[in-house]
Amino acid sequence: MCEPATFFLTKAIFVQRKEAAYFENSELPRLFAHLTIEPYRTLCLVALKTGMRQGELIALRWSDVDLDDAVARVRSSYTGGSLGTPKNRERRDVDLITDVVELLAEVLALSFHLLEDRRAAISGIDLSPPPKSQSPGVCICLM
Repeated sequence: MCEPATFFLTKAIFVQRKEAAYFENSELPRLFAHLTIEPYRTLCLVALKTGMRQGELIALRWSDVDLDDAVARVRSSYTGGSLGTPKNRERRDVDLITDVVELLAEVLALSFHLLEDRRAAISGIDLSPPPKSQSPGVCICLM
């Protein structure tokens, strides 16, 4: 004689996820008034205005940014202490609004000038612009 099948009833457990904390638009000016240290201010502004994840921003390189076409190409992400592919292995292009393009152009220009100053200090070459009365005859690229 066959024994009746035994069924175990289990109670489904649903984990209630908390909604992610976010800032209201009215709170943002106060936040950025206190966030003055670079590169954190720039990272936060770009994250806010593009929706890019923290690991994507940290892994972003200048070669991934096209300021003329106003696009950032997300090709990698920095998570768990290593560089890898973005979430869901999804590479994508992120359109940049004018504010972000201008901000990144300023950062790039500042980085370039700091690099020039560092190279000049190391090599002892004066890279300051010539007086207006003089016209430089030769342009030397140190890159």
